[in-house]
Amino acid sequence: MGEKRPTDKSFLSDLFWTAFNFLRMYIIGLGWLWQQLVDPHRKLKDLPKRTGETAIVTGGARGIGVEVVKQLLQADMRVIIGCRDVAIGNRVIKEILASGIKTGTAECIQLDLESLQSVRMFAKAFLKLGTSLSVLVNNAAYFGPHRMTIDGFEAQLQINYLGHFLLTVLLIPALIRAGKVGKCSRVVNVTSMVSKLGNIEFDDFLMKKYYNRNVAYCNTKLMQVISSNYLNNRFLAEKLPIECYSVHPGVVRTNLFIHFQLYRILMLMLRIVGWPPSKGSDSIVYTAFSEELEGHGGKMVSNCTFVTPNPQADDALIQLRLWEMSCNLTKLEGSKQASTIVPDPFILVDIE
Repeated sequence: MGEKRPTDKSFLSDLFWTAFNFLRMYIIGLGWLWQQLVDPHRKLKDLPKRTGETAIVTGGARGIGVEVVKQLLQADMRVIIGCRDVAIGNRVIKEILASGIKTGTAECIQLDLESLQSVRMFAKAFLKLGTSLSVLVNNAAYFGPHRMTIDGFEAQLQINYLGHFLLTVLLIPALIRAGKVGKCSRVVNVTSMVSKLGNIEFDDFLMKKYYNRNVAYCNTKLMQVISSNYLNNRFLAEKLPIECYSVHPGVVRTNLFIHFQLYRILMLMLRIVGWPPSKGSDSIVYTAFSEELEGHGGKMVSNCTFVTPNPQADDALIQLRLWEMSCNLTKLEGSKQASTIVPDPFILVDIE
């Protein structure tokens, strides 16, 4: 109860909405566990060879991210892991190589999504390499108690959405260099089916009037889907060779929901019917590589098939408002009204 920040709701109202939102999230989770029981797991039949191509994976040093990195390496890619602790990232790379994977190369660059300055520094460091970017996997996520970032935003909002939004926009030049007609570069936003429970309220976008961690998580996952669709539409309109997708990796046995109420009960169910991280990575890798998806940017994928997103994701007005709000919050005002989505090449010049 201590994490909520209500300012205009009575105690009983607050208690009701907390219980209501918890039950909604729990029920949809049970629904997807059942779906995984009755629907056979699907994956890409054969990994392609992407020798000479580069991918970035945020949160690639833990959980599903590690398994995504493994498969990208098996496709012979150069994989850059963006994670907060470079020492941990390098240790994970050593463990992956020790497991017998001999193809591809991997390296780690420091990226703290709780700091927009860190996001800018990461983007500048990557762009300085002069390489193109074929695949960007925005995988890192946070679900947990209320806390504020160094930029003054609630942590779930910044880690799950704002940090990835800024990173994606800043890396557009590298994505353009890698893409071509018939083989676009791809942005893969790892979201969740709980995005269907989300609801973007622009009058309280930062959730200062009322905060609940479950609601915040659902909303930030929805923001990823909305942003994917908006960016993909802009790329199409400007004839840029980039496609954006949203992916629900499945209900997976990871520590992401360690702060979820009734966590022990949840983990007991996940041990029985939840997927291991290796299976959770399959839809992400499918979305990054599958030739079947070419020309279908803006879609949401789960278990290697298209699924219907939250209706807000396809609302053009909501997409535009989220774009403008996100540009303001990440100090990309120059991009908000610009005729092109490609960022100013001098935007990172003063970043140190």
